[in-house]
Amino acid sequence: DDPVFGGLAELFRAFRWHSYSFERPDGGVPLARNDRCLQGFRAGTAWGIQFHPEVTPEDLAEWLRTAAPKEDGPIDVEALRTESEQRIADWNELGRELCGRFLAVAEARRPDATTRATSPRS
Repeated sequence: DDPVFGGLAELFRAFRWHSYSFERPDGGVPLARNDRCLQGFRAGTAWGIQFHPEVTPEDLAEWLRTAAPKEDGPIDVEALRTESEQRIADWNELGRELCGRFLAVAEARRPDATTRATSPRS
């Protein structure tokens, strides 16, 4: 069970906006995928995601204004804007959940030792 992705629903909605994909690194564990490509993985103590749980309304407005993924063909800007307005709170909640779990893992691995000066003081 993955400490960051474990406990998420088997299927979840997430915002994706990309016209490229990546291959899982050697030894990487796939954690999320859709019908197009790998969307999340863990490699050792590093996690990678392809979807955008951090998207804000301002991000989306800028992306709609400046980009159009070639692979997705024409974009129905108004339909995407409407859907996003309805779903963005859930996408961001997913982002906060993933971030919180990642930070909990990082905190648990943090050494408890106190840093001490090693050079003599003048």
